[in-house]
Amino acid sequence: MSTRVVRRSIRRVALPLTALVLVAGLSACESDTGDADKANPKAGATRSGKPGDAEPPTDKSVDTSADPKAPQAKAPATKAQLTAALLNAQELPAGLTVKETVDPEQSEIPTVSDPRCQPLVGQRRTSVATIERDLVGGTDPQGVVQPDTDVVLSSFRSDLLDSQWTTYIAAAKSCKRFTFRIDAGTVEYQVLDVRIDAYGPGSIEISSMLRVQGATAPFTQAIARVGTTVVQLRASGEDGTTTAPTFPDHLVRGQIDKVRSELGG
Repeated sequence: MSTRVVRRSIRRVALPLTALVLVAGLSACESDTGDADKANPKAGATRSGKPGDAEPPTDKSVDTSADPKAPQAKAPATKAQLTAALLNAQELPAGLTVKETVDPEQSEIPTVSDPRCQPLVGQRRTSVATIERDLVGGTDPQGVVQPDTDVVLSSFRSDLLDSQWTTYIAAAKSCKRFTFRIDAGTVEYQVLDVRIDAYGPGSIEISSMLRVQGATAPFTQAIARVGTTVVQLRASGEDGTTTAPTFPDHLVRGQIDKVRSELGG
């Protein structure tokens, strides 16, 4: 089986992973708005002419009636704000260039063999807004080949993100190997390494391996929470290899720092 199938599998899994629960799209964009949107109808409101670009909840979406002095939760970022917080071509480490900026694909989230590991391949979609920038890898001045990398920024209601982040970190710590089904067959997902707080508090780096019908493809993800925004970078390794890729110096921290500078948190 060609590695192309494995790479497609990576994107199908790594995307919800991005979204960790996370990147997904706006629930209100689907025909079934779900209980969360019924409870907070403003959370799914969109700008005219910009489908899927959600307005942040207004002050009325936070109930402070019990205590008028209680602090209100920080509003999730809009798609325009997330786009502005992405590293641009001039800010990237040498060896990387911008390919395109897109709305992340939405794909079916597979069910895993071990329910404890479900957060690693996605759960119910809850993000308010999300944007993806695809970077093309190349050779830096030192002769180091940088991998192709996807950068995804997603914003969430703080109360929903709190529980999902906790669940995701728990799964990353405990899950080592599990399987799930896609059209190409059974995929074996193996966690190779987990680095908690790899880029400071509220961050994690996970190196993993996918195997589909004997073909293999490694990938690495760096994920960080900055306030109500989740930063995720993912890179695929070489075809048929077992060594997970590494990110260029300053790429992950540079993206986290820009999100913090642009959006706070």
